[in-house]
Amino acid sequence: MKILRKICAREHLFSTILVCLLMVTAPIPGSLVYGAPNQAYSTELSAPEKTLTFLTDVVKLDVTKYNAKLVSHMDFPSDLDGLTEERVKYALESAGSKLDVTCRFRNNALVYCKLYLLEGSPLFAQPSTNSLDDARGLLDRYQTYSGASYIHEVKGMLDTVTEPKPMTTTSGNVKLKISGETYTYIDWIYTVNGIDFDRNRIHFSFLNGAFNSFRDDWDLYKIGSTDVNVSEEEAIRTAREHAQNYTLKIWQNEWIEVEFNIVDEPVEVEFSTQPREPDTLYPLWDIQLYFDTLYYGWNGIKVRMWADTGEVVSVTATGGLAGPPDGGTPTVPPNETPLGGSTGKTGLDPTPLLIAVPIVLAIIRGVALYRRRKD
Repeated sequence: MKILRKICAREHLFSTILVCLLMVTAPIPGSLVYGAPNQAYSTELSAPEKTLTFLTDVVKLDVTKYNAKLVSHMDFPSDLDGLTEERVKYALESAGSKLDVTCRFRNNALVYCKLYLLEGSPLFAQPSTNSLDDARGLLDRYQTYSGASYIHEVKGMLDTVTEPKPMTTTSGNVKLKISGETYTYIDWIYTVNGIDFDRNRIHFSFLNGAFNSFRDDWDLYKIGSTDVNVSEEEAIRTAREHAQNYTLKIWQNEWIEVEFNIVDEPVEVEFSTQPREPDTLYPLWDIQLYFDTLYYGWNGIKVRMWADTGEVVSVTATGGLAGPPDGGTPTVPPNETPLGGSTGKTGLDPTPLLIAVPIVLAIIRGVALYRRRKD
């Protein structure tokens, strides 16, 4: 990992190292490949320069009125089939207005930008009217900035909307969803045969009518299947069969099997699309079943299965935040195979934290010693 090319102030050293440690102990989700549009300025400018260009040309933030300080610029290999990802953070300060800006680039294309308002209001080069008109203008400018052909299709859907109130409408393979109150969220989601592939979306958010964030993951994934051959009722029935055969174990100086009972209600069902192979989405059922009581902190069993094939990909105990009632060793589940095929543990694996904590403590002592010597 290549860590932090540019740091603008010594006081950011400690927080920067902590961020990088968190990146090590909590990896970026894998199986993502970004199909980037022909991003303008991708070869001429660096990521920090592209950030300021995007703020000026697309967001229409009046950057000339701010003292813009580059806080951090990180680039590192990701789990995106060997592609790199860059993250840029700026601190912008002006009289009566103070904000942080974070942008993310994948394969040299800007895919995310968010304003964090710290004081006052953002200073825009042109006044904000309402979130709908602002979204139209942003899409126009972003289409020019990125050269993305799909913007024309999503932009036309706003022409039929008269006010920024919660609503959902679908045209072809695009679902437009507007939600929120103080924050207004406008999302264009790729949909096929009634299935929302919601990881492929364009997103804007507005705070009190002013631009707040942007994201473009429209062609992030390919579509592997739109077939739903397993109904919700079949998924629940299959989940119950697998749950009844599940072996719940706890650790109390040795592995102990625990008898449990599953109730008929409640049952939580979630339908989504998930990567089954790199950069490709498939429909998935998540079925959450519950025990009649807590068993050493475990409250139920979750079963995940592909909706197109019916293949069960994981059966895992849920809960597990409480320890044994006798105050003994906290429960730890056995190794299982979660979605994606890698061996893992149900719940949180404490190993990365056990490794990271002494490293963090050592860094704290080192930074403190360094500052005492410098002072």
